Amino acid sequence: MAWYPRDIGEYLVDRVKITLPLPPGECSPNARVHYMAKANAVSAYRGLSATLARGYAPDEPWEAATVRMEFFHRDRRRRDPDNGL
Repeated sequence: MAWYPRDIGEYLVDRVKITLPLPPGECSPNARVHYMAKANAVSAYRGLSATLARGYAPDEPWEAATVRMEFFHRDRRRRDPDNGL
């Protein structure tokens, strides 16, 4: 995770980079697990991401934001892109 302030002309651009581990398999929309096991896995993953993001929250709310997600895997196998979300 890193915070990158940068000046572009008269504007100050804030960038926040948060790196999370891939979600557990129970969070996959194709997973065949008990609904409570999935709910617990989703809740834990959301809690982790919220905890990491709170450390880099700006002092004032941004007027607009752009979110970019990149997924990195250990091997080069083909993946279903829906499973990353």
